[in-house]
Amino acid sequence: MCATRFNHIFSIENMNVVQRMAGSSKKYAPFEAALFDLDGTLVDTAPDLAHALNQCLAEDGHAPFAVDDMRNLVGHGAAALLRRGYALREGKPLSEERLTQLRRRFLEFYGRDICVHSKPFDGVEDVLDSLSEAGIMCGICTNKPHQMALSLIDALGWQTRFKAIVGGDYFDVKKPDPRHITGLLEVMNCPDAQSFFIGDSDADYDAAQAAGVPAMIVRFGYSAQPVEDFKNAVLLDHYSAFDDAFAGLQSRAVAL
Repeated sequence: MCATRFNHIFSIENMNVVQRMAGSSKKYAPFEAALFDLDGTLVDTAPDLAHALNQCLAEDGHAPFAVDDMRNLVGHGAAALLRRGYALREGKPLSEERLTQLRRRFLEFYGRDICVHSKPFDGVEDVLDSLSEAGIMCGICTNKPHQMALSLIDALGWQTRFKAIVGGDYFDVKKPDPRHITGLLEVMNCPDAQSFFIGDSDADYDAAQAAGVPAMIVRFGYSAQPVEDFKNAVLLDHYSAFDDAFAGLQSRAVAL
């Protein structure tokens, strides 16, 4: 496994620090790569995910959910969303056979309308522009099925913004397994680059922690767990405050 070596890289006595900082923008030094989750971090996809779930529920005669009631149900994949939604409507867990059937139907609905009401979070494109201008490589590590992640990125016109995208079925592991993150770095052809991860959920935080990658967690995502529980993460209120939040990552790096 090709994990980033956060503590090692920032050793004062390690000349690699000087070399890396000399080759990267002072604004974002010493980092070289920014890794992002997708749903709930870069894009508010809850409206279209809720619509797909509600279509499944309607076929079974169940009442729909309001989008705002769905936000803490999304973020862990279609199967988890279906399990949670149907448990609330039927009061019992889905069988694996029925879950498989519903997941297939859900993905049909969602794939058909993947970017009808989904929108980038306010200010995120400015941050992506700023990172790009500074020479920071950007990648996406999402538990969303790989082809659907690509379809969403295409629909948003973001094809050139990211060096690589890896979905939840790209490897044989996915978040919170740290190999999803380290695998993305390998696909980006920068396995040893000093990187940081921006996400919104416990899966994102746990994967980053296990990979040795510092984490920034957004407050506006889909986490059912209070983001204050993510003790080692820098918290982001809004993308307009990104540089201030990023300074927290830099100060921690300097302190190591």
